[in-house]
Amino acid sequence: MIYLSSFMLSNKQVKNPNIYPYNVFRGKYIEPFVFSPITVFYGNNGSGKSTLLNIIANKLQLKGKEYATSNSFGIVDYCNAFSNECSYSLGEDDFGFVIKQEEYIKFAQEKYSNGETSMQYFEEYLQPNALYLLDEPEVSLSPSNQVLLANEINKLARLLECQFVIATHSPFMLGTLNAKIYNIDTKEYDVVKWNELENVQYFYNFFKKHEQEFEEVIHESGE
Repeated sequence: MIYLSSFMLSNKQVKNPNIYPYNVFRGKYIEPFVFSPITVFYGNNGSGKSTLLNIIANKLQLKGKEYATSNSFGIVDYCNAFSNECSYSLGEDDFGFVIKQEEYIKFAQEKYSNGETSMQYFEEYLQPNALYLLDEPEVSLSPSNQVLLANEINKLARLLECQFVIATHSPFMLGTLNAKIYNIDTKEYDVVKWNELENVQYFYNFFKKHEQEFEEVIHESGE
């Protein structure tokens, strides 16, 4: 099920180049984001992937969003202004009618220091028939639990009428999710394959360099 069909960021320019969040997207050539059952915003720290997720949450007026203001630039709330300049379209239900009830859409940004607590939260929180915006859900999760969570997300999207928009740079999540991936590090927010991403390739090259050492450990443990 597609609840959120597309989202277009504001292309308005402001005079002060340092005003947030306009500065995050300055110089970007951005087409509308077109969403799949699972869509990922990938980017390194500081790329704006979490800002993008919050802009969407602000525009949809979702509970749980991290709302920011720009008080340092006077009385104008530039975050709210930017959100108002964005636009979006919702998907259609099973009868061909445009979805209008936004209670289908949820926003999750809870962070836990304990991986087991975090995993339990997602197991209890993620329910059928909804769209979820997840901000770096891999935080505090071990690699194995990241894969478990990604597989659960795949199942919810495939079988239980869920849609996900996820901000992440975890190679374990990226390699497991059946997702459309937008690379927020690129100027045009290119759609890419997970194994084309810089972060993923760095992991691959690092472990490839130490491949012989791993083979020796595997050989010794098998004796």
